Amino acid sequence: MGLALALATTFFFTEGLKDVMGRPRPDLLSRCNLDPAIVQQYALGGEGSQLPLWNLLVSSTACRQPDASKLNDGFASFPSGHASFSWAGMFYLTLFLCSKFSVSIPYLLPHTFNNSTRDTKGYDQGLLNGGSEISKNEGVAPVKSTAVPLREQAAAPPIYLFILPLICISIPAYVASTRFSDFRHHGFDIIFGSSMGIVISYISFRMYHLPIGRGAGWSWGPRSVSRAWGIGVGTHGYTDGNGSLTTKRDLEAGNGANNSALPSSTEF
Repeated sequence: MGLALALATTFFFTEGLKDVMGRPRPDLLSRCNLDPAIVQQYALGGEGSQLPLWNLLVSSTACRQPDASKLNDGFASFPSGHASFSWAGMFYLTLFLCSKFSVSIPYLLPHTFNNSTRDTKGYDQGLLNGGSEISKNEGVAPVKSTAVPLREQAAAPPIYLFILPLICISIPAYVASTRFSDFRHHGFDIIFGSSMGIVISYISFRMYHLPIGRGAGWSWGPRSVSRAWGIGVGTHGYTDGNGSLTTKRDLEAGNGANNSALPSSTEF
C-alpha cells in the first residue's frame, strides 16, 4: 500500500508539473528537424525578429517532425519522470529492506533514571561499572543502578547487510544519470525529479511503517473497524487503543475530576 501511494503521488506531481511548466528538452532541435531556410517565416516577437538567425524565437509549426507526440514530448523536460519514478520506487524498497534487516545508524535507547539529585555522583560511576551506591552518610540504603555504558547500548550492523540497499540506490542513480548523458533532461530537471521521488517515498513509507531504527521491522497496525473510514473531532487516532484520553475526559465530565473511582493518570 505504501509503495502504491508513493508511485501514485509521484505520478500525479510529475505529470502535473510537466503540463503546467514543461520546458524544452536539450534534444528539442533534433526532434524538431528544423529547416534553416524557412526559419524567418516562423519568427515570433517584435524586436526579436531582428536578431541573428539562431537567436530567433520561432513557432513549433516550423518543425518538420511528422510524429506530433514525439514533438510535444520535447517540451516536457521538467521534471524528469524517469528520475522521480525510479527514486520513488527503489528508495521505498531501500527503506523497506533497511527496516526488515535493521540496517540503520546506531542510536541510544531511552532510559529512565532516578530523579533524586543525591545519586548524581553515583550515576557517573555507574556508567563505568554498571552500578552505583548513594552515600551511606545520607542514611539511604544502597541502590543498584541499571545504567549501561553508552558504547554498549548500540552497535553498527554487519557490513554485508548494506549490499542490497546500496544496489537499490544505485539503480535509480544510474537511471537518472542516463537521462543527462542522453540529452533528455537538463541537470536541474533530474535533481528536482530525484528529490521529489525521495521525499514522497519517505513520507509514504512512514505512513505505513514504524521508524527504521526503533520499529524493529514492524509496520503500523490496522485501523479499527469503527474508525476505518475516518474519525471525528476529539478522537485520538485510528485505533481503539488511543481512546484512553477521551475515556478519561468523559468520565471526569460525568463524575467529576475528583472522583475516587477514576483511575490515576499513570494507568492510561
